[in-house]
Amino acid sequence: MTGEEKDNALLENKRRAREQAMKNISDMLDVALEENTEKTLELLGMMCFIEPADVYDYKVPVLLKEFWQMLSDKDIIDFFTSLMRLDQTGTSEQSEK
Repeated sequence: MTGEEKDNALLENKRRAREQAMKNISDMLDVALEENTEKTLELLGMMCFIEPADVYDYKVPVLLKEFWQMLSDKDIIDFFTSLMRLDQTGTSEQSEK
């Protein structure tokens, strides 16, 4: 495999990992909003730097939009992608020993 092919394969792997991470986050939100709506709204509010007591002053689409913008940030998604990779390689289990 040439250097260019390796670079392309690496870029494709990063793209796929980022795409899978976004799908996983979306799936988690779907479950959280259906099964535990109130606590999820409080958590979203805290993640958007809103006091839990004030979270009900905001509409759900506003909270989701702000939360999604945070997750769309390259640095944040790279962080979650790296966590996903650690889990897949078993590195996180080794660090617990």
